[in-house]
Amino acid sequence: MSTDSEKHVEQQPRLERALAAVQAGDLESARRQFEELVMDDPRDPLALYNLGLCYNEAGSYEAARKTLLKCLELDPSEANTYVALGLAEAKLGQMADAEAHLVQAVAIEPGNPYALRNLASVHAATKRLPQALKELLRVDAILHDDPPTVYGLGLVYRTLGRPMEATKSFQRCAALADASYAEMARNQLREIAEESFKSSGLRMDAVQFCYEALTRFDAMTDEAVQAVVCEIALLGRHGLDPQDAERKYSLDSMAGRFSGLQLVCFLYVGMKRVALEQDIGFDLSSEYDVACAWRKEPRA
Repeated sequence: MSTDSEKHVEQQPRLERALAAVQAGDLESARRQFEELVMDDPRDPLALYNLGLCYNEAGSYEAARKTLLKCLELDPSEANTYVALGLAEAKLGQMADAEAHLVQAVAIEPGNPYALRNLASVHAATKRLPQALKELLRVDAILHDDPPTVYGLGLVYRTLGRPMEATKSFQRCAALADASYAEMARNQLREIAEESFKSSGLRMDAVQFCYEALTRFDAMTDEAVQAVVCEIALLGRHGLDPQDAERKYSLDSMAGRFSGLQLVCFLYVGMKRVALEQDIGFDLSSEYDVACAWRKEPRA
């Protein structure tokens, strides 16, 4: 009969192969291998922990929860096990248990950024936003430019009614390399800008820019206007900031340097001419109507 130490030696190459599958991104193969390892040795905490991670990645949160609880029975001192368990419980809606286990992770490792980030998510989900903000700021100081953390900061600031800080966080996130979070951040920036327009009443600077667009486009063909519209729309997808009056943009299709708000107004007016049914996400109808009236009755 094999001793426990002999079993451990036998398990090592298999464990290394399973971990290599994780590194290669083959999580299905890794899961199967960890399941086999756990069947052979149900008291191997490392195999249980990694199997729990695989279940989390696969969205099998109840299986992850049960597996990670077994792991903690064998080794209750590992912070990352509490982090993974807290994540599974949060996904299952078990917020009280998730919070308790994530707090335990932070108690073991106060600087564990993943424990803090997941704890912040639980606090945000349970409407304890000041706590969530404090934790996310700690994570940001540790990880720097971590896309989910920076995006989470933007969401918390926005929910707290702090649009300036939210805008800065989303702008940071939009500039990071993670395409998915960058796109979500740009969507948030567009929504914030739209809310700003709706809350500020008639924007006379926007009226002026709409009037400028009308007069410029009067001297241009539909094809030329279409080129301007397409270029501005493409620029907007990569981060057009209508709130920053100091930042300037240039176009290949039209001479000059323009603020983000100018280009939004040009896009709105251009769409009115070449694509009436399209919605750019900004309601400039009042400003546009005043600009049209100015064009019909030239200003003194």
